[in-house]
Amino acid sequence: MTAAFFYQQPEVLDRDKHQNLKLRAITNARFAAEVQNVPVVAAEFAEAALEYPLVSVKADDEQWVAMALTGLNSGKNLFVKETGQWDARYDFILASDGGGQPIFNDAGEPTEATQSVMTLLESFQAQASFAHAFAQRMSDAGLLMEAHADLNEPDGSTQRLHALKTKTLKSSRSG
Repeated sequence: MTAAFFYQQPEVLDRDKHQNLKLRAITNARFAAEVQNVPVVAAEFAEAALEYPLVSVKADDEQWVAMALTGLNSGKNLFVKETGQWDARYDFILASDGGGQPIFNDAGEPTEATQSVMTLLESFQAQASFAHAFAQRMSDAGLLMEAHADLNEPDGSTQRLHALKTKTLKSSRSG
């Protein structure tokens, strides 16, 4: 998947152009307030499933993507509070011009903090590739089937979630 989730204009880091950027932890997640789902990678499945429903969807590029549902209505993330606080375990990192740790040292080389982030991103990419391949193999083996979920709202209305893929288990026992 080539989408850069949460990022409007991602750029490749350039020592000269980005020499004043810094890494800082995000304390305001309002940027994600309208995100109904977030991609997750294989290493996150067990922990993420404790907080979020996980679904497999086919992206526009036809690759399977595992997603954690963060909302039921389009444009509404139930995990972002009105204060902008993300009400879950995830922490995000952002490059900005203020505060935080430098991305490059005086010699123009990545700092230790930047190296850590690069290692994290490389691991994330490898896990994302594994998750895509895993979901594709499950689909090829006929272990994913389309499903719908009907949600009954407190006001009596019903919503239907479409195009969810669920895992099916085929028994080799007869009986």
